[in-house]
Amino acid sequence: MPQLTDAEKALEGKRIAEEKARAEAAAKAKAEAQRIAKEKAIAAAKAKAEAEQLAKEKAAAQAKALEAKRIAEEKAKVEAAAEVAAKAKAEAKRIAKEKAVAEAKALEAKRIAEEKAKVEAAAEAKRIEEANRPWYKFW
Repeated sequence: MPQLTDAEKALEGKRIAEEKARAEAAAKAKAEAQRIAKEKAIAAAKAKAEAEQLAKEKAAAQAKALEAKRIAEEKAKVEAAAEVAAKAKAEAKRIAKEKAVAEAKALEAKRIAEEKAKVEAAAEAKRIEEANRPWYKFW
């Protein structure tokens, strides 16, 4: 190799320093790009995890809402059945009351009929007694 002059040595040193600086800048840029890519990957993973968590929470809320709806429907059915039972009980009570009133009326009618029969029997007995009594008296 031929000997370089001082100016050439200076230019060569400058060129080497520039290449070294470019290599360092490229390495820094590459490291920065890797750091940014890593941060983006972490952010994407966090976003995915949050989305999955939100989906789980939404599914849990929907399941809870469905369960609440099912319970409300069952409660409504039970209340409707209780209302039907209460109406049936009230109807049975009303029928029993009507039956008791009818029986009381029947007993009263029977009592009146028996009294009337007694009065009629007494009147008939008196009529027969008077019919069998002689028209004359021995005293």
